[in-house]
Amino acid sequence: MLSFHYIQKGLLFHKPPKAFNKSMCLYSSNLPLTSTKPSTTMATPYLYYLFRFEAPELRKRIFHFSAKSIADLKAKPNAEWDAKEISSFQSLSALVWRAITRARRIPRDQSTSCMMAANKRARLKPALPEDYFGNMITILKADAKAGELVERGLGWSAWKLHETVMNNTNEKIRESLEEWTQRPYTYQFVQRRDGELGQIQYVWA
Repeated sequence: MLSFHYIQKGLLFHKPPKAFNKSMCLYSSNLPLTSTKPSTTMATPYLYYLFRFEAPELRKRIFHFSAKSIADLKAKPNAEWDAKEISSFQSLSALVWRAITRARRIPRDQSTSCMMAANKRARLKPALPEDYFGNMITILKADAKAGELVERGLGWSAWKLHETVMNNTNEKIRESLEEWTQRPYTYQFVQRRDGELGQIQYVWA
């Protein structure tokens, strides 16, 4: 991602980093790789990797938040929860999560989730260097009932996201890596039942 950032900004591209050591993290050379057509069920998602993705119609909306609005937004959940640890990103994610849940009129007892990409490099012990070449990104997920999410304040939902991030510990990461080597899988965009492909992407400048 950093390399693409340099290219996009027209900056000088430095030589590939030396942090390309498989021994820095868990590694297995005996992972299965197939091109089998995906199963119609998700019971065994690790049995396949490659398939042709058919993109649905893309509907895009772009929202811009000023630095002041983000600062004001961050202050609200921290004040509600009597905390200082909730970040700007967690506050904005909670706001969008609640707004989408409310707009879709999801039944109160239905589960909803908010997923965030997280960098595992600094959380490992010993920590990996930022220039480590391997893919050390994970997906974190916070879950809540729709009714609970909408009815409780912004502070509650933002704290849920904060707890999810803080629980991404060295022990949890290594446990998930070990499980992945036993049952490997890949993340894929999937269509919801209404035919839409749901994704929210933040450009954090």
